Amino acid sequence: GIFKKALCAGRNGIYFINQNNELLLLSRIANLDSPQVSIISDPIQPTFDLAVFDECVCAAYQSKIYISAKSTSDVSSNDTVFVYNEVTGQWDTPIVGWQVNDFNLLDSELHWGSSVVNVSWRMITARTDDSGPITASWRSWAENFGVPNLRKRADMYYVEGYIARNAVLTFTALLDDDGFSAQHVYT
Repeated sequence: GIFKKALCAGRNGIYFINQNNELLLLSRIANLDSPQVSIISDPIQPTFDLAVFDECVCAAYQSKIYISAKSTSDVSSNDTVFVYNEVTGQWDTPIVGWQVNDFNLLDSELHWGSSVVNVSWRMITARTDDSGPITASWRSWAENFGVPNLRKRADMYYVEGYIARNAVLTFTALLDDDGFSAQHVYT
């Protein structure tokens, strides 16, 4: 690993970040005596390549791997948490805005310590916060549809998921880099 807290033991083996900004899993295959290394970060490697893991922190809790890192080299403290689900083998949407510099267990609940203020927060793993609303965001990669220099047109957008009847969705289509030329907002 590149930082002493850049590894943790999950249900499938030891997870760690290497110098190439890859999340690796060191585990054993049944009936083989030698360990195997798998690159877990491959599906989101472009996002991992932008991140800085020099002060990252990893934790395993309830079959999920949590990795805090700096979203870019322009950021001075960890501001993003990557979440990998060991059961499904899928990545959750990164949690943006949490300045995590440590994870710890308190009364069998995962807490994280802030790198900005001297405080500890309990990790919410339920879909509600004591019946209060939770704001979630998702951002996809930039898409040029194979031909970056030609003008594009979108006739419809599609949102899918486990969405409550009373949920309010706001969708923003960013045109060009970060919506430089236009942003279309739909609610």
